[in-house]
Amino acid sequence: MSDKVKNYGVNGENLDYCRYPGTAYKYTNGTDAITNFVKQVYNTVKGINSNATVSVDTMPEGSVNAYYYGQNYTQLAQYTDYLVVMAYKGNYNENTSWIGKVTSYIVNQANGTPVVVGLQTYESDSNVTPLSASELQEDINESLNNGAS
Repeated sequence: MSDKVKNYGVNGENLDYCRYPGTAYKYTNGTDAITNFVKQVYNTVKGINSNATVSVDTMPEGSVNAYYYGQNYTQLAQYTDYLVVMAYKGNYNENTSWIGKVTSYIVNQANGTPVVVGLQTYESDSNVTPLSASELQEDINESLNNGAS
């Protein structure tokens, strides 16, 4: 990773799948492990290029996110330039208002660190029918109206 930032002009590092697969509770200090990894990446990237951004993709599980995935929104926000919440409503069998609830919760936990909402542009992983432009716009508006950057 430091090689990419040093030698290839990378302006940011997004950490996708920086989590346990729903089993963080099985490990002592599982949340600390995730937070410390993100902190190390952040410090490494910023030490090479202070203008480069660091972000992490987070699950949208709310108050139990750290328990299952080891992702504590408040802790991660300290070591990121923004959080990316994967608010994939179709995979959770939810609706547009759920996106707003998830966004609002994480924004409140992030203590001023921007929150970007990743939206699903299709029905679900089991039904890849594209969402209509109007439904996708509603999802965008819902996230923005609830504090997303």
